Amino acid sequence: MNFTQFLLILNARKGIILGVLLLTVAVTTVVSLLLPKQYTATTTLIIDSKSKDPFSGQLMPSQMFPGYMATQVDVIQSSNVAQKVVSELKLASSPGTHEQFMEATEGKETSTSGWAICC
Repeated sequence: MNFTQFLLILNARKGIILGVLLLTVAVTTVVSLLLPKQYTATTTLIIDSKSKDPFSGQLMPSQMFPGYMATQVDVIQSSNVAQKVVSELKLASSPGTHEQFMEATEGKETSTSGWAICC
């Protein structure tokens, strides 16, 4: 088989090839429109290992960092932080955001992460 024969075969099957392509695009479009939108936030933190203790002003020993880091992670993931974000960005008063939240939580006022939007 040479290149010309290959092109003739593709030309004879162009209806099947285009049909499969269009079907794939259509299914992908429908699925992407039906699935709920998901957003993921990421950040990079730089931690100065030679930082001073905010209370005493002395250098913190390196053994303190595992507990310090665990505390910082707990603070970031706390429901109080989430509630302040909702409050300061006025997400509760935004109709579009409120509808999205109600859809995502299936009509419940509180999400699984523990923060609530007051109506």
